Amino acid sequence: MNSKQLAMLLAAAILLVLLGAGFYYFVYRAAQTPTTQEIQAFDAARLQYHANTLRGHANELKNAMGRTSDPAVRRHTEHIINLLVGSASPDYGDLDRDGVVEDPGDGAGMFAYLAALRAQAADARETVAVEKIDRVNNLLTQILAQSKIIITAQDMDNVQPQIDFIQGAAQQVARGATDSVPEIAQLLHASSTQPGVNPELPQAGTTTVDMSQFVFNPAQLKVKPGTTVVFINKDNAKHTVTADDRSWNSLDIAPGKTFSFTFQQAGTIQYHCEYHGDVNGIDMAGDIIVAEE
Repeated sequence: MNSKQLAMLLAAAILLVLLGAGFYYFVYRAAQTPTTQEIQAFDAARLQYHANTLRGHANELKNAMGRTSDPAVRRHTEHIINLLVGSASPDYGDLDRDGVVEDPGDGAGMFAYLAALRAQAADARETVAVEKIDRVNNLLTQILAQSKIIITAQDMDNVQPQIDFIQGAAQQVARGATDSVPEIAQLLHASSTQPGVNPELPQAGTTTVDMSQFVFNPAQLKVKPGTTVVFINKDNAKHTVTADDRSWNSLDIAPGKTFSFTFQQAGTIQYHCEYHGDVNGIDMAGDIIVAEE
């Protein structure tokens, strides 16, 4: 083989390598890079999820006030603040000082998702969307300010105006026709629909309790000592399974995930979700009856 043939062979080999690299990039790497629309849709969906959660906890807050449960008022106020600000904020933490940091969101915070959508809208020169995002941001800022008043209050008898404001503003943000997350998503042509949940399958030989539509199903279950109960989260929201006496606690159970507990001692065990229920059978709560017969 002469030098000319060798050079041609080398050039062909280099071309083949370059073509292979290009094929890999466009088929694998480029396909894995999300488009602007996909990023926008993800941020809008996560923001709507958080807005729905905010509305739910605003309602829980009002219900807790109605039954004069100061610990529940403080707990749900912590949920609202952490949901808004995210874990990177100095305002985030164990605000009710019960020893557990509770955040019903994903830790990013509503302000962060709102800021991401604002940047995207500004880049696209969507001036109306930017204006609406700023108005929603203002509502969330007011909710945060009112929540801080509640969490630092010495006397919960005087925080009803703050609670009423939070409930109304949260309803506006989550479901309002204007100045709301659904309106922002519409202006940006981004779907705010959350993907469905594919729950994990429990092990064979166990008894299951579903967490679906923010209830435990069945709400009352009778088992024999030594039975393992698997709690399956079929909602798009976080839940916990927490004994009323706090002798055991699942902590956060993400959508689709499970928590297992083996009940050994006979008796009736009351439990609840820390986010959506309370002790003594309030809202999202249930009973496990452990008995031989």
